[in-house]
Amino acid sequence: MNRVFIYKGVALNVDNAEDVEIILENGGVELDSEKIKALGMLGYEHLVSQANTKISPDNKITFTPPTEEELVSQAVAAAKAWSNNILMARMPADMVQTGAFAAAEFATFARAGLFTDWASGQTYAKGYRLVHKGIVYEVMQEVTAIENQPPDAAGMLAVYRPLSVDPETGDEPDGSREHPYAFLYGMDVTKNSYYSYEGKLWLAKADMPACVWVPGTEGLWQWEEAGTI
Repeated sequence: MNRVFIYKGVALNVDNAEDVEIILENGGVELDSEKIKALGMLGYEHLVSQANTKISPDNKITFTPPTEEELVSQAVAAAKAWSNNILMARMPADMVQTGAFAAAEFATFARAGLFTDWASGQTYAKGYRLVHKGIVYEVMQEVTAIENQPPDAAGMLAVYRPLSVDPETGDEPDGSREHPYAFLYGMDVTKNSYYSYEGKLWLAKADMPACVWVPGTEGLWQWEEAGTI
């Protein structure tokens, strides 16, 4: 629920306790329900802003309710913003379930927690991707998981196909020159580990938590080109 405050000569609507506490600690004044009703703000508390609420030098408050067109426009904008949030939240999960990636990339996704853990008793559809003991598997045929038949058990390759190991050697990416990690925007980069990016091999010269500097960024000493893949 939005609450309305007058803070440093400006009208604000606030919907979280942390901001309320800060505003009150710094001299903000909350408008009570009677004042909100008298000003014509009732039902519009979430829309109160400096743009539609004016405060005169003698502290007289004037609120201009939004027009019908403005309400429609604001509702559409809010729906679009919420839709974008939903889509952005679902996009990584959807992409890792359907996209084609290298073994190193699947290993990176697993470390990021983008797959659900294999669990006994669950039924998995063909094509579903999951993780077990840090390795990503794709379900090759619909299966109800049995405790003594996990993905890494003998004879289960026909049901669970490993995706995050090298199909030739069974080796997982470990950050070595031979088995580099796949660089992903925003991942934690570890000093002295190797990463693959756009067909090249790169050595990290420093730890870079939540790294947003892609290998090859001009003038960035933290990445050193180490060859091609």
